[in-house]
Amino acid sequence: MYYFPNSWGYRREVIAFGLLTSILLVLITLFNTSKARKYIVVLCNIILSSLVFVKLSFYHQFGAKINASALFVVFETNKEEASDFIADFINIPILILFMTLMILSMVLIKLLLFSTKFNVTICIPPMFCFKSKLLKTLVLILLFLSSYVIYTRFYDENIIIEGISSYSEYLDLKERFKNDLAKKESKNIKVSPNNGQATYIVIIGESTSNWHMQLYGYNRETNPLLSKIKDELIIFKDVISPNTHTQFYR
Repeated sequence: MYYFPNSWGYRREVIAFGLLTSILLVLITLFNTSKARKYIVVLCNIILSSLVFVKLSFYHQFGAKINASALFVVFETNKEEASDFIADFINIPILILFMTLMILSMVLIKLLLFSTKFNVTICIPPMFCFKSKLLKTLVLILLFLSSYVIYTRFYDENIIIEGISSYSEYLDLKERFKNDLAKKESKNIKVSPNNGQATYIVIIGESTSNWHMQLYGYNRETNPLLSKIKDELIIFKDVISPNTHTQFYR
């Protein structure tokens, strides 16, 4: 509740996370052996703890839930950008959150896998370890119902579903960009031939503002070479990009 900007968003996140947790608990009950359940509990704990950390870290930094645009940025990043982001945004609250989840996970792993006195039924009561095929069938039905509710009602609150969907859209968008950039001609730009072949160069600047460019009237000589040939250039002014992505493909 501290991280979430409004109570309704908090309730939706809790419900969605509860449904996901119940799905994982159902999967645990499908295993009859204690050893298998222990390892599944550990795996589920790692998954849930990771999702909690990612969600709350994002809420802490940006005050909003993770969306497709944020995931697109993650897909487009590289090691250098990722390391710079971590260095700039990691702070005391996030470290405390990480250490808390890490300590709780390590305690659970130690109790389940390395302690002979700890019984796995403390985490999973015997009544849930169904041996009846009918009861297991009922549990599976509940699993599919929970999955359906998440997909239809809490799609935006589930990182796994949104991540898979966003990555699929990202690959499709990347392929379309590559195909469009590979074309020798563009239907968006019409160039009239000038007595033979001509070369046209479009100059763009990644994260560059024209406020400090001599070519656009700035008082300092920041573009001396371009300014010399400005009569040969087509200089676009007051252009607004229709997209937020600045992607480069080789």
